[in-house]
Amino acid sequence: VVEFLELGVGYFKTSRTSNTPYYVQEEPVSKAAFIFSYEGGLGGVYKINDKIDAGLNYYFLSLSTFNPDNDKVHYAKFRFRYSHIMTEISALGKKAIDIKYLGKGVEDRSYTPYISFSWIGWKTSYQSIDGLNTKQANYLYLTVGGIF
Repeated sequence: VVEFLELGVGYFKTSRTSNTPYYVQEEPVSKAAFIFSYEGGLGGVYKINDKIDAGLNYYFLSLSTFNPDNDKVHYAKFRFRYSHIMTEISALGKKAIDIKYLGKGVEDRSYTPYISFSWIGWKTSYQSIDGLNTKQANYLYLTVGGIF
């Protein structure tokens, strides 16, 4: 079982487009905001040596203050760790890159603190009676968190 809990600040930019004739085009929104995020799922790690490991995490639950349209989706993250630096790249339902600096965890590895710099991008589309509507967003954020 893998759980991540993060708090931090971020900068995001969102935009909406539509090909409907009656849609009033909205201006893109850019702003900074506080972030809360929780991810829970299953994971496996292959330990190459004391400093290097690689793994795969599959998340069944994702809750956040910055991505409500794509929350609760299932997705995978490939991870690679060298010493205290861990990089995660997501696939299968979410576009994200995380670079984490891991602190010293407790001896049984039940908790490891970290500082993270991340990017998430997503795009959703839906068909309405009038036409196709699209919403997309890009987020850059800095967080402190913990791996449980």
